[in-house]
Amino acid sequence: MAVATQKIWSWRPRMFWAGREAMAKTRRLPHEGARAVPGSLHSGVFSEIKMLDVSGQSLRVGIRRGKSSSPPLVIFNGIGANLELLEPFVEALKGIEIVVFDVPGVGGSPAPMLPYRYSRIARLTNRLLTALGYTGEVDVLGLSWGGMLAQQYAYLNPDRCRRLILAATAPGWTMVPGHFSVIRKLANPNRHSDPEYFRRIAPELFGGSFRQNPNLIDQHIDRIQSPPRVGYLYQLAALWGWTSVPWLHRLTQPILIMAGTEDPIVPLVNAKIMQSFIRRCELFTIDDGHLFLITRAKEAASVVKQFLTGPIEKDLKISPIGIRSRVSHLARRLRFGLGRLTLTGSRYGRAISADPPGLLEGAKNRQFESNDGSISLRRRRVPAGAIGHAWLSPWLR
Repeated sequence: MAVATQKIWSWRPRMFWAGREAMAKTRRLPHEGARAVPGSLHSGVFSEIKMLDVSGQSLRVGIRRGKSSSPPLVIFNGIGANLELLEPFVEALKGIEIVVFDVPGVGGSPAPMLPYRYSRIARLTNRLLTALGYTGEVDVLGLSWGGMLAQQYAYLNPDRCRRLILAATAPGWTMVPGHFSVIRKLANPNRHSDPEYFRRIAPELFGGSFRQNPNLIDQHIDRIQSPPRVGYLYQLAALWGWTSVPWLHRLTQPILIMAGTEDPIVPLVNAKIMQSFIRRCELFTIDDGHLFLITRAKEAASVVKQFLTGPIEKDLKISPIGIRSRVSHLARRLRFGLGRLTLTGSRYGRAISADPPGLLEGAKNRQFESNDGSISLRRRRVPAGAIGHAWLSPWLR
């Protein structure tokens, strides 16, 4: 005789129960205590990797010791990315102390009970740094999703954030997105759990060196630690409706914007839009894809180190103060920007050469020289019917 089974439905969403189970595990940790993380396949780059309980949230933290004379560099990673994925860049950036942690729900950090916003993670970062003994100024670098978190942290902590680096990122939902097929693949968490699927989509998703060197894909897969789906959804929820456009002009830190010219996820135009809004910034472009910090680690690390350790020009304030004057300035560019002759490349040059520091110095002196010493000029013509291109033309040069 068959026994009928009754399915009990609950009004609580599945994400709630998944987050509740993760929080239950977190509460078993000692308050504000630390413990070592058992065996990591890629722990040779970091001096230590440990779990730290901060205000009831367990965080997996990686620290690479450096010189005590300079402030530590806090790195915010991309969506669904555990701290091991940054190892090529961390290894290439010599002499600077680096702090990286898995955001809640990613890597070894369990998911919280409820979704979070960027402002909450920024406050959590402050408590984490204090628990680690960093009470003074810090430098901040954000990659992709972490670049938006870095903007939020710098805005909420102007006295603590000394210098800011934004790599392959955008000002939030107001960004100019990549192709729809690329964004759809980015939102799919299976790319972290299915190696074959990742191997198939990586060239289209990240572009640049991933299209030319398949070995980079295998190396990247070896470092991936698949995040739980709820953690991935929490990161997407944090991005939803968030934008930094209303207050970008208020950032007072010296800022370096780094962007890939072949980035399918965050097109280069987003970096130029942010450059137009930020008062104290420089733009450096790299002929690579979305993950140039990893695929071109040595070159990118050289530029980052020079920005962090070198003196900052006193006349770096390059934009008007105040949102009203900023908008009027952009309106003038939109009205009169079409048909002008422009220099090929950004303020820091168009691509990384064999000698990035030399290229950087040349850019600071406003020298737009190509490899053969000549200056390249070009004119962009916009078709009469291309309304969207006409609006974006001031930033597409």
